Amino acid sequence: MPAPDSARKWPRRIVHVTPFLWSGAGGALVRLAEAQRAAGSEVTVVTTGRSRGGSDWPAQRQRLRRAGVAHVRLDFFAREPAVFWPSVEALGRLWPGSARTSPMPTPASRPARWQSAAIGGRGVAPPSRT
Repeated sequence: MPAPDSARKWPRRIVHVTPFLWSGAGGALVRLAEAQRAAGSEVTVVTTGRSRGGSDWPAQRQRLRRAGVAHVRLDFFAREPAVFWPSVEALGRLWPGSARTSPMPTPASRPARWQSAAIGGRGVAPPSRT
């Protein structure tokens, strides 16, 4: 029998980034986070919270709290570099020393994919500040 792969051991530290917790996609992410937390992982969900007419559904946030899933608000809905890249930097400060990321993008989370890639040192880098 092959030796277990230590990179696949549970529990894990999992971070989901999505613009908002609403509708079917929000419900699916909440169910996934609940299951991961129940399996023993440390789970955090990062959402914008409220921006430009969109917001998390309170019932979705309540489910996260009941499951023991952490919730952090950072604006990944806004596409302007002056808003988006500071959110990327703030997320990086929340989890310093993260060795790698494994982004699993969906079309609605394109900015979050860029953020995940940037934190892992791959993909799109923030614009230089000269």
